[in-house]
Amino acid sequence: MVDKWSENTLHNTKTIRTTYEIESVLVNKMIKISKLSSGGELHEYPNGDKWWFLNGKLHRENGPAVEWINAYKEWCINGELLPCTTQKQFEQLMRLKAFW
Repeated sequence: MVDKWSENTLHNTKTIRTTYEIESVLVNKMIKISKLSSGGELHEYPNGDKWWFLNGKLHRENGPAVEWINAYKEWCINGELLPCTTQKQFEQLMRLKAFW
């Protein structure tokens, strides 16, 4: 589960070397960052993990905000981990979004 992280960056032309603190474990990797039309970013790690961000927080409204290489997925809105384990559960929660 990813619920806390901090970011330190050193800029390069196409990649950013980033250190994330994820549940007290430091991960130091070269990552590819893509700007999205929604204004967010997609971070793709060399091992295949994908993380979607909006305004510096894990966020994705049409799927999981984190896709791990082992097929585990996490759905997040505005940095909040949602209580779902499937895309179907996520879609049901998003239909109820108006009541949040």
